Amino acid sequence: TGLQLKEAIIYITNSLKKLLIELIKVIQDKKSLVCIGRTHGQHAIPTTYGMRFGVWAYEIDRHLDRLKETLNRISYGKMSGAVGNMASFGEKGIEIQNFITKELGLNPALITNQIIQRDRHAEVLFLTALIGQSLAKVARQFRVLQRNEIAEMFEPFKKTQSRKLDDAS
Repeated sequence: TGLQLKEAIIYITNSLKKLLIELIKVIQDKKSLVCIGRTHGQHAIPTTYGMRFGVWAYEIDRHLDRLKETLNRISYGKMSGAVGNMASFGEKGIEIQNFITKELGLNPALITNQIIQRDRHAEVLFLTALIGQSLAKVARQFRVLQRNEIAEMFEPFKKTQSRKLDDAS
């Protein structure tokens, strides 16, 4: 489980880094482009697209910090027997665990019972929920700003695209 979660965190981290790079490009390109500021969906004072995208980028950057911290806490393994006391390995128990976890690219858990404690796994779940919420918020904003009555943003329509449902395969 530790290996799978470590792999997942690395994958998510790399994906968010790519997203952050793209957000920064938009920030730099649109930093002075004025748009309507909104609060609770209502018009407020003007802002810029640079500011809007900057808020999103800063949130993604905080998630990258959290992922780095979580990666350190999740990258643990154990080889300490059925109840965690290494009794079946004799005097070489710690040496065996250190060897196995090092080979797997994990840190040895200092003390366990039959499992690595699940608070480590729960942290990953909470973090992915936070990240999902942030991405959903950005997607929702794009969707709202593409509505006909707002039309501040739009998705480019290519000549090769079709709007017919039966053309989608």
